[in-house]
Amino acid sequence: MFNVERRTLLRAGILTTLTAPIIDGLPLVPARAAGENLLVNGDFELASDDDPNQPANWVTSTPQYVSRDATAGRSGSSSLHIQAPSGQGAPWAFQQLEVVEGGIYEISAWTKQPSSVTAMIKFEFYTSPITTADTWVGDESISHPGSTNTDWQQVTGQVTVPETAKVAKVYLRYYSPCDANWDDASLVFVKMAEPVQLEMFTDQGVHYPDVTTGKVTVGVTPADGVLAGKTVRLAIGQVGQGPVITRSEAAAESMVFEFATGDLAMRTPYEVVVELLDGAGTPLYALSSMIIRWERPTTLNEAEEILVDGEPFFPVIMYHVGAADYPLMPTIGVNTVQLSGSTVESTLQLLDAAQDAGLKGLVVLYKGMRIKENADWYRELIPAVKDHPAVLAWALMDEPDGNNKMDEIFDGYRLARSLDDEHPVYMVSCFPTDYRGVEHATDVLATDIYPLDNKPIGTVGSDIDIAMSVTPSKPVWQILQAFYLPNYGWTYLPTITDVRNMAHQSINHGATGLGYYSMTDPGWALVDSPLWPGLVAAEPELARLGELATDPSARQLSRVTTDTTEYAIYQQRRGYVVSVLNLTKEPQQVTVPLPRQLARRTATTRFGGDEVIVLQGRDPSLTVDLERHGCRLIEIP
Repeated sequence: MFNVERRTLLRAGILTTLTAPIIDGLPLVPARAAGENLLVNGDFELASDDDPNQPANWVTSTPQYVSRDATAGRSGSSSLHIQAPSGQGAPWAFQQLEVVEGGIYEISAWTKQPSSVTAMIKFEFYTSPITTADTWVGDESISHPGSTNTDWQQVTGQVTVPETAKVAKVYLRYYSPCDANWDDASLVFVKMAEPVQLEMFTDQGVHYPDVTTGKVTVGVTPADGVLAGKTVRLAIGQVGQGPVITRSEAAAESMVFEFATGDLAMRTPYEVVVELLDGAGTPLYALSSMIIRWERPTTLNEAEEILVDGEPFFPVIMYHVGAADYPLMPTIGVNTVQLSGSTVESTLQLLDAAQDAGLKGLVVLYKGMRIKENADWYRELIPAVKDHPAVLAWALMDEPDGNNKMDEIFDGYRLARSLDDEHPVYMVSCFPTDYRGVEHATDVLATDIYPLDNKPIGTVGSDIDIAMSVTPSKPVWQILQAFYLPNYGWTYLPTITDVRNMAHQSINHGATGLGYYSMTDPGWALVDSPLWPGLVAAEPELARLGELATDPSARQLSRVTTDTTEYAIYQQRRGYVVSVLNLTKEPQQVTVPLPRQLARRTATTRFGGDEVIVLQGRDPSLTVDLERHGCRLIEIP
């Protein structure tokens, strides 16, 4: 019953081990001995037979920017050279190899880079050598931000192969613009992970005062398979001090411990420790996690809404937008922009520009994609700008799961909140399996699933469902896919119909905010794309969806979602609203049964068409024909 949670716990850093796979009763062992380098030509001394400027055994993204440099090796004569201007994405080289599920591997590579460049070793895990979205399991990244030392520096770390994974892609890359080198890359098998005997997660990481009861859910799978005679002990206390809450119960496959949050001091971090004990009371296995009690930000109410001037606010965010384009944002319904000032002065200038354009700002704290190294930056920036009227929230980290920062976000949250009681902390998570871990260190959870065109568009709605299930007292927002970045592998530009469909799904499933990624990126400008006119035309529809999400008189009467279609019925003070969606790439007809009191009323398609339908006198319903990913918003006064 804990398989669904296992990968969540692993990626959140709560679990550190996996059960070794068993084949015919024997653990599957690696094909090569521990200590042997699995990467071929990791020193880049060998050139490709097809192109002497390319390294043998490596796949490169763009040969004009990624090449073998025969004059600049660390230990030999050659290295991997990556040089790219700002408009060329993030070039890379990778190898694909077989790995063992549950195996622990150590990666090491050496980088020579300017201080302004971040190096990244990335692992992508798949269930088969056919590496597609359907076989993707997860990924892991190990980064090395630039420093004043621009000579060769080692990047190293360990990864545990997740459940079901059989193949890994190992990437060496930089974030452009860059002119840098990799060399002496190695990947070695270390050992099989120990069997998991406990799995644990807390229902929340940050407990607001109105949340009076906390829960710790535990799964128990003893290594010997025997539960009888064993005990599970829970202890909650400050690190280095005695516990303030303890519980002990006979071990069972599934257990839930409840505790009164009022027993915990405010703004004080507590460690939750769960231990499995044998019959003699000897610990066999232990896990830990951190929790804290903190007041809600004053601009976040118990209805999970963010407030501006005391009223519920429906944020529509734009990423990567320069101040010169701020005046364009209201034309597409955007009211909030990501702000990435490098100094207090530049941040205040951006906030002033946002205020002048009628916008709010998400103030980025993760300068240089860092958290713990930015403590002094927090202390300088937050007090200096927190009273600016354009501040909406603090963006603690971008995709901490994808950027390997999960172990830093809890302390980052504490520091940011200690410097400002008013504005919430905001974070985006890119993997549904990580939502619980990210939720534990933020006041607003945003997601960015970006399904098109390799996943069903209905993934957006199911993605929100997962996020809502792990955020019992916090807002969930959705960042919509609105970009075309072929240099990064995103070769599909969503249509306005796609974007409208994803926005409808988000609201139907409970999101209270939306966003667009992105206004600009290397090689991409939203305002120059075919999508821009559609976004301008859809602005009134976006505003109407925002009303459904924030109007106190609006409530969702029903929602029916299948693999192919979805409809949701809302009642509002001024009437009824129906959202009807086609979740497939083929035309669909959707029939929506309506409440009987709507008999003989007139239904008018407000957005997505021009149908006007007089409803039948008995058992009223709507029948709507929809194109690929089509959607309608229908009003019934």
